[in-house]
Amino acid sequence: MPDFVTSLTADFTLTGDLSVDAPAFLRHHGLAGIADHVERVAAQAGQIADRVGVDRAAALTAAWLHDISLVLPAVEMLSAAESAGLELLPAERQAPGMLHGKLSAIFAQQFFAVTDPQVLAAMRCHTTLRAGATLLDRVLFAADKLSWDPEHAPYRHEMAAALDESLNRAVWCFLDWGWQRRGQMAVIHPWFRAAYVEMARQFAPVRRD
Repeated sequence: MPDFVTSLTADFTLTGDLSVDAPAFLRHHGLAGIADHVERVAAQAGQIADRVGVDRAAALTAAWLHDISLVLPAVEMLSAAESAGLELLPAERQAPGMLHGKLSAIFAQQFFAVTDPQVLAAMRCHTTLRAGATLLDRVLFAADKLSWDPEHAPYRHEMAAALDESLNRAVWCFLDWGWQRRGQMAVIHPWFRAAYVEMARQFAPVRRD
């Protein structure tokens, strides 16, 4: 187990129930707001999973743990990722906070004993999505974005309405909203760019951004 995982989990005892352990672990580290967020994401992910036929247990596992590495201070994320031997992209070195999905997958695997590769993959790309995203990837991505605090999510009503049409339409709603505001991003993660380009072929085939 990586040292950063050991140091942050040594004084916490798991019950074996993720719906208890994940928010309790975040609150244990003073992150009540993040704990509230993951509770909302889990509720959304369960509903979307049922609607689109994704394994509910997998969706809930990914949802409960997608932000679990935020117990690690942002200034330590880059060194933690390097110490874990993660493959790092230039955008992630420039904005290390973007590593929290990959680091959350490490916490999930090493401390919470998650072994499902699809769950871990969905956690890694929950911030940006990726080209060739699985259905589980898209469920977690949409659930996360629909659960952001309202002041940071002016797209929420449109995205929720799009979800009534299809999960892909809801995902596109956020990708397009984010892409139109890419100039405000610290960096444009290549996974986000690739996801946008791929889905634009379906939803905005004549756009030339």
